[in-house]
Amino acid sequence: MRTHVLRIIAISLLGVCLLCSLAKMGMKNENSKKTCDNACGMLMFVALALIGVSQLNDEEGYNPKQFG
Repeated sequence: MRTHVLRIIAISLLGVCLLCSLAKMGMKNENSKKTCDNACGMLMFVALALIGVSQLNDEEGYNPKQFG
């Protein structure tokens, strides 16, 4: 269940990155474009990290009852 939540969050972050890049096309100010680039890069990094963590949890057979 936990891995599904991580994947949903990661896909949502990728969607926000897509919307940010679409909004960037309409901007005229260069500083705003750079801010969007930084935000999109950060969102992409977090999304890929979450996908990696969810994959590791799947492969290792993560069991939350084991730790609690």
